Amino acid sequence: MSIFGFGASYGGVTDVTSYFLQLGVACSGWEPSTPPNATASLHDGEAPFIEATLRSIRIGDIAFIKSFSPGAGLRIKGVGLVTDARPHEIDTTALYPIEKIWPSETRLGTGVKVRWTWPDVHDGSVFWLLPQLTDRGTNMRTGTIYEEHGPEVAAILMDLMLDPTMRQR
Repeated sequence: MSIFGFGASYGGVTDVTSYFLQLGVACSGWEPSTPPNATASLHDGEAPFIEATLRSIRIGDIAFIKSFSPGAGLRIKGVGLVTDARPHEIDTTALYPIEKIWPSETRLGTGVKVRWTWPDVHDGSVFWLLPQLTDRGTNMRTGTIYEEHGPEVAAILMDLMLDPTMRQR
């Protein structure tokens, strides 16, 4: 089992946390690579390293929605288990009701299905803050999708996942 953090701020402006939680998904907002052929490569999309990380996710992995700035710390906005790890378009053609929750939009990006277990509300208003991490993982945590290895973060994610009513005091 691995742990993957997903950023939910599209363009650094639009917070899509509640959309991930309501639809049961975690996504990358980047455009994927085109299918490989004689002139295209697997790495010709907007963000090949993000795409490779997305493809490495497996069923049963832990996913969490996060935001991070070195000054403020790691903000955890959702925790759950990956239930379908096949990267696919999270859009209206795949029967996701995106326009109902995000008017005028039809696509969230390429993502995986997640059963969100924490928090017990899905409006994006609840978060858990880890203000001062001592493991120097800041270079990873600023990314759109990354694999989390920090034991301090893993411990709190497990606690949150097992108790959906947990609130920071």
